[in-house]
Amino acid sequence: MSFIQSTYGTPSSPGNFEAVLLQGNNLVHYYRDNTSSGSQKWNRTKVISSKATAPGSIIQSSYNTPYSPGNFEVVVLEGHNLVHYYRDNSSKGGQTWGGGTVVTSKATGPGTVIQTSYSTPNAPGNLEVIVPEGKNFIHYWRNDSSSGNLKWSSGDVVAPT
Repeated sequence: MSFIQSTYGTPSSPGNFEAVLLQGNNLVHYYRDNTSSGSQKWNRTKVISSKATAPGSIIQSSYNTPYSPGNFEVVVLEGHNLVHYYRDNSSKGGQTWGGGTVVTSKATGPGTVIQTSYSTPNAPGNLEVIVPEGKNFIHYWRNDSSSGNLKWSSGDVVAPT
């Protein structure tokens, strides 16, 4: 499972809690609206992946900011594929999950994702992933600058598993 606080509900109230939870082979997105002073119950939204074989990792990126909440970015293991999904939080039409891009087909465990400040001016930072592959943890990155091709590139071995 993975758990963050998003910017939904700010600046006048705390941001929502967001979670991605593995339920069978479904990776499901849940949120809790922290703007309410009432019960603050958790809400199930959409299935991100129906092929998940391990917990996912979620972040909120800076895509589509400053005028709307940034996208949610998720990586999840599907067999030996580590797959990247995103939700465009600027969308008014249901905020569906897109992507399904394979980061690596050699994953042997779940990965984690972050967004860095590596980028060109006026562009979002790169997405970075670490995932186990056999006996090593491998680093992957995606060039998210305006001149980037949004393809995942393999970095170096980080450490042995």
